[in-house]
Amino acid sequence: MLFYRYRCDKDEVPGIVSNGSTLPLVDGPGDDDIIDYNPFEHRRLAHPTSDMDTLIHLLKGSLGSGILAMPVAFKNAGLFFGLFATFFIGAICTYCVHVLVKCAHELCKKTQTPSLSFAEVAEAAFLVGPEPVQKYARLAK
Repeated sequence: MLFYRYRCDKDEVPGIVSNGSTLPLVDGPGDDDIIDYNPFEHRRLAHPTSDMDTLIHLLKGSLGSGILAMPVAFKNAGLFFGLFATFFIGAICTYCVHVLVKCAHELCKKTQTPSLSFAEVAEAAFLVGPEPVQKYARLAK
């Protein structure tokens, strides 16, 4: 049996625990329910993050302590290749974050959950994935 939707404690909806998961699970909704559900309308955040806060978090996560190694990296790579590689890797990181956020949004719709953490996105992806990988959902979290 495949579970499409689960509710966490933050939604205060009891459910069934399956697949070795700690998340309460509920049987999946129809396709019409998935299309109509908007996770942004159901979020209750005490302190939502602004766009500037998000940018600062992205810069802190991307640069972080790696900024200390940049002079040595440019010394070894050269100015031209160093600049090209820095922007190329930055574009790859930005694309990966975009894909992760898009997947989290789709999983929020499928599971009808207002928000998912990074670990919950991984677990939900395994739970709604092919049957052979569903047993590894707990490990993915």
